[in-house]
Amino acid sequence: MNRLFNDRISPRVQIFIPVLLFLFALSLRLVGLEKGLWYDEYASIRVATAPDFIERLQRYNTPPTYHAALRVWMQFYESENFLRLFSVIFGMLSLAALWKLVSKYGRLAGNLTLLVAATSLLLVRYSLEIRAYAMLMLATALTLFTADLVRRNSGRKYQLYLCLALCFAVAVHTVGVFLIPSVIAFLFCSSPSKRWRKWALWYAPPAILFGFLFLSLYAPHVGTSWWTPPLTWSHAKAIVSDSLGWIGMENIWFKRYVLCCAGIMTLWGYWKRSLPFAIAALVYLFGIILTSQFAINIFLPRTLVPLWTIGAVFVGVHVSDLPHRWLRRFVIVGLIAFSLFSSKLWVQFGDDLPSGRFRTAITELRNQWRDGDFLIVYPFYLKRQGIGSYYGHLEWKDIFIVPHEDVYTDPIQEHIETRVRHQRRRQGFANFYFLKWKPIERHSEKEFMTWLLNTYGPPQTLIEDSVSLYRFSDPASLSD
Repeated sequence: MNRLFNDRISPRVQIFIPVLLFLFALSLRLVGLEKGLWYDEYASIRVATAPDFIERLQRYNTPPTYHAALRVWMQFYESENFLRLFSVIFGMLSLAALWKLVSKYGRLAGNLTLLVAATSLLLVRYSLEIRAYAMLMLATALTLFTADLVRRNSGRKYQLYLCLALCFAVAVHTVGVFLIPSVIAFLFCSSPSKRWRKWALWYAPPAILFGFLFLSLYAPHVGTSWWTPPLTWSHAKAIVSDSLGWIGMENIWFKRYVLCCAGIMTLWGYWKRSLPFAIAALVYLFGIILTSQFAINIFLPRTLVPLWTIGAVFVGVHVSDLPHRWLRRFVIVGLIAFSLFSSKLWVQFGDDLPSGRFRTAITELRNQWRDGDFLIVYPFYLKRQGIGSYYGHLEWKDIFIVPHEDVYTDPIQEHIETRVRHQRRRQGFANFYFLKWKPIERHSEKEFMTWLLNTYGPPQTLIEDSVSLYRFSDPASLSD
């Protein structure tokens, strides 16, 4: 089986394999072009299209690179598919950079790295989102590529390339700053005898750039609330398992096979060439964990994109260096099987995210809507995510939000009753909708739902799924 990736096959087939893998990676990413917008994607579009672009960037406290590039891209076309294609381009460029980097370690290593990165659930998902994560993946790949150039060469121009790649990473996303110690660890482990301390000045520009961005964009928001819970072992374990697709792996024997392959890589691997990449990945992960533990929890799937990118390089180099042919074949078969499983999981469920169901629900709402109707939404961010994305002409005065735990429910109940009375006087009947995602959990929210059902009776179910839409029509219990 490993002859499919081996150096000893004909040059024509050697070219054919990476081309086939690139086409397969592209097909996986094109599957999710219509998966629907979610809240952060809608926020990116609003920032990129804002007339006061600079002020909006400062309020949004994010580096400007991606949104500035997206603003230019949107001058050509503004459809959802076209905006996602922008991220797909960065994702494919990342794969090309990774393959070019690891091919220096052998064709087998390059093809295995391409296989892992092309089918990783995490990297496929974030290569599609209208966010900065695909650009961050490219910045990570370029950083690794230029760091490897510095390791192999002593010219100053290669150090300049690395400096520019790190500046690019920092200017794309905040977590790009963790690539600086990661690269330092990589160079020290791969070339400890080199006078790498003389390169320290080349790390100053990206560090200074981060300091400037932090003081101008992030410092004013330090101490404000953040939606993520504190970092715990169960929280981290769930994120990693979900990113790997481990939760969807139901066959216990397949799980054991994958774990056996991981054990072989750990016990029988030849670590000389792959260890620097492993150290770089661990240093990046350590930075994320430290920040999450002592400052603010940023241990999220999207902040792990650089980690997964470095990890794909490590796996490709490490598996290609396994000392025994039968061990190498055994692990390569496992990698191919796991990649096919991840691809199947993405095709089945990747484009069926809640954001896609928001679009379905809002489309149904738009078809049912009549003048004078109003809408109740839960939770609060559906007002921007589901409605703002697909029904932008709906006026905010026609939208009511289910209150949080710390909000007294009587005011919104009075507003709804007043609106219903106005409908009945003007039209002779009342008609409103309830859009819901996630179960009702908080006490005040449950009280509100009980009041709604007791006052207006059971609704008509238009859509009942993870995102549900209900219609309350002509409540007889409310008199004029």
